Amino acid sequence: MLLALFTELLAHGGIQRMGRHVCSALDGAARKRRMRFVALSLRDPNGSRGTVPGDGRVEFRGFGGDKLAFSSEAFRQIRSAALVYIGHPRLAALSFAAAGVRPRPPVWVQAYGVEVWKELPALSRMSLRCADKVLGISADTMERLRRVQQISGDRISYLPPALEPGLDHAAEAAPARSHGPVILTVSRLDEMDPYKGIENVLRAVKGLIGDFPSLRYRLVGDGSDRSRLEAVANGLGIQDRVAFLGSVDEATLASEYRSCDAFILPSLREGFGIVYLEAMAHGKPVIGVDCAGTRDVVREGDSGLLLRDDSAAEIERRLREVLNDRSLRSRLGAGGAAISKEFSLEALTDRIDRMLDQEGLCASSM
Repeated sequence: MLLALFTELLAHGGIQRMGRHVCSALDGAARKRRMRFVALSLRDPNGSRGTVPGDGRVEFRGFGGDKLAFSSEAFRQIRSAALVYIGHPRLAALSFAAAGVRPRPPVWVQAYGVEVWKELPALSRMSLRCADKVLGISADTMERLRRVQQISGDRISYLPPALEPGLDHAAEAAPARSHGPVILTVSRLDEMDPYKGIENVLRAVKGLIGDFPSLRYRLVGDGSDRSRLEAVANGLGIQDRVAFLGSVDEATLASEYRSCDAFILPSLREGFGIVYLEAMAHGKPVIGVDCAGTRDVVREGDSGLLLRDDSAAEIERRLREVLNDRSLRSRLGAGGAAISKEFSLEALTDRIDRMLDQEGLCASSM
């Protein structure tokens, strides 16, 4: 039996979406190996629920935030597991339950980004060090696991997120445009996340209007910092050029990606940055800061442009570069669309299949 333990699956968010995709991949892998797959989720509503990451339906059991009930069931299931996937370092202490099982099942723990950028408490670090594999979603996360958490390099493996199924051909659906240039950002607008750099994009837009009088800036996302950012736009006198769209459904989000000329998120602390990939899948050039997990997907000159820093002047410089050059936008968009295919659900499934083979859980031997 393959066992997967998650903090949450049904909510919106990159970690939750990756959890749903891993559920789908492990469920498929278990079927190929004639094994059962069991998934438990701490925070989702009590009882069995279904998640649909692609065309398949994967059942899991939610515990409504009841940590005792969740842990008890996890301990019970670990006793008969052939492998345990733990979907967040916050749950890594559950790996100790595997120590008393004979034969001991391999334990994988998934790490994302900011949660491992600072030294974890001693128990959490010990839990990670006891795992057979700690999976990082980017080269930056893997490096921080080695350097900050002191995890041995031979225990660290690469498992990046996947795009939602159906984005493979999104670039082919970009509509013709008859209006001025449009810049897009998709991000949380939370006062706890000033590192996202949205205010400096607003200041850059102010500087660009002289050369691009029809320029528009559209922001998808909501949060506690939205009203302050709206006030910044008003103070700069660009409120008629900026649209704060709030949270939108998937169809509207896809339309926004298709309709923009360039995507920008000058964040200093992205563990990976799935929104860059989504824009790339729609054939759009992307701009991000040369740091953290952004480098894994924003490749200078291939899929987008990298900022030296998140200053308004640097943002304005690189936006001007891409908006002034239609051929550059086209080349970066085509390159990004090709790179985005490396991060399909099928690619994630293949990576997990290969890692299971390395654990001796080969489909041909089951």
